[in-house]
Amino acid sequence: VAVGPHTVCYGKVATFDPPPCQSITVTAGTLTATTGTFTSHPGALGQSGVGLLRVTQASSPVPTQISIQAGAGTPYIADSWGLNWLELAPGSYTVSFSHVQGWTEPPPQTVTVSAGTTTTVTATFTQRGELHVFTSPPVAGTVFVDGIPRDDWGVFTDLPTGSHTVCFGQATGFANTPACQTIIINAGLETDVTGNYGPVASITLADWQVVDSPNAPVDAGPNYWSANNVWVDQAGLHLTVTNVAGRWYCAAVVSNSMYGYGTYSWRVSSPINNFDPNIVLGLFTWNDDPAYHNREIDFEASRWGDASDPTNAQFVVQPWQTPGNFTRITATGGPSNISFTWKPGSVTFHYNNQTWTYTGPDVPLPYTGVQMNLYLMNGLAPTDNRPAEVIVSGFSFTPY
Repeated sequence: VAVGPHTVCYGKVATFDPPPCQSITVTAGTLTATTGTFTSHPGALGQSGVGLLRVTQASSPVPTQISIQAGAGTPYIADSWGLNWLELAPGSYTVSFSHVQGWTEPPPQTVTVSAGTTTTVTATFTQRGELHVFTSPPVAGTVFVDGIPRDDWGVFTDLPTGSHTVCFGQATGFANTPACQTIIINAGLETDVTGNYGPVASITLADWQVVDSPNAPVDAGPNYWSANNVWVDQAGLHLTVTNVAGRWYCAAVVSNSMYGYGTYSWRVSSPINNFDPNIVLGLFTWNDDPAYHNREIDFEASRWGDASDPTNAQFVVQPWQTPGNFTRITATGGPSNISFTWKPGSVTFHYNNQTWTYTGPDVPLPYTGVQMNLYLMNGLAPTDNRPAEVIVSGFSFTPY
């Protein structure tokens, strides 16, 4: 009960006189004991016109607090563990149970107490399991359990048994946001989950070929491409769309290396949510061999010419025209952690805290290069007639 003064009184019992009420003071963290001494009184009458409410636990007893609400009245704490034939006036009562760590409490039960009879409420608590989530190295990344943000740095709590999904938010200075993990919680056992954050892998142009086609338009778009629109500094890889002498030029780089199954991760430090509708950012795999639709797996940020589209990005496994091969998402302002994990039979995409898994028939086989580009949809000029820029501060690949 709450600390402070309280008054303890006792009801009538047949053949006994009850003791007088006692005033007590409850102190935080200590046990206050009081004893009511009943005096024998042959012929004394007990309470009349009442019914009895008994509360027991069907499962292993746990120290739950039992609350009672009479009709539409105010709930009050009656006792802990159970109730031993509590005498109550006839009527409707709602019996509730407090949460006990490690257990799921039963829902409230509404019962009717009748004069001269015993009403029994049986509570069944279901044992839960423990979930311990670590971030490695320890970072201030938000841990999401079943889509709900639980805590930063890590989580240690109990959850109902069964399947749960653990996801991780972005952390400053790290490019690899860990992939979501599906785990099983078992009763009475601890399940450990580690989210491994990878440091930002700085980009050097020695690892990439810069696309340069200033005189002839080529795909994607098609567009004109200029090596002058690509450079690297301390902030990262800059990709720009610019207008020079009335001609629009785009930017693209192609990896020197080939990659296979694994996690492809980018950190984009500049906002990608407010591009002109004709601007497209592509972070994707590509192989000039046309097999498996060029092994193209995409993250693309664009409204594709529709300024009214509330979504502004998408995850894609080519061909995009096949139903179910892409999903639209809404990118937010600020830095972006973008990744996809390519495995045999599946591709799981992540944008910050949004995720989507593709398991359709078009999951390609290895191997492929990686491309990053910033370009104009169908070669159309920006509707605002302004240049665009994106800064990719990191890229990394973790083999599967």
